[in-house]
Amino acid sequence: SLADHRKQKILMEGAEGLQLSCDMGWTAEALANILKNCSEHTPEGGCIRIHVTQNTIYTRILIDDEGPGLTSEECRRIFERFYKGTGGDRDSAGVGLALAKSLTESQNGELRAENRKEGGARFLMTFYQ
Repeated sequence: SLADHRKQKILMEGAEGLQLSCDMGWTAEALANILKNCSEHTPEGGCIRIHVTQNTIYTRILIDDEGPGLTSEECRRIFERFYKGTGGDRDSAGVGLALAKSLTESQNGELRAENRKEGGARFLMTFYQ
């Protein structure tokens, strides 16, 4: 709903018919927290892209935003509980991304963040088979 309010598009790309063995409720919560963060940093009318790939070792979900990207401090601390980076919702408690990381790791997964070459941030959520 935040993306709708800000007139942002969310595009999903990737192979169809992929299957992921995970707790759908917790994974949806983790993805929602990442998407909220991306929406807060993507300009109004911008686009958030989700790309899914799978091989015999893992399923990876990439979430790209069109925001300013991450500072070096944000790259180091973005998943710390109560950490609030620059430009986000000032009313945020700073727990959404920490929770997303914890939920992903509890399912034999990994969550990382980096800057995209084209600008903006990228979240890499990987679930190992």
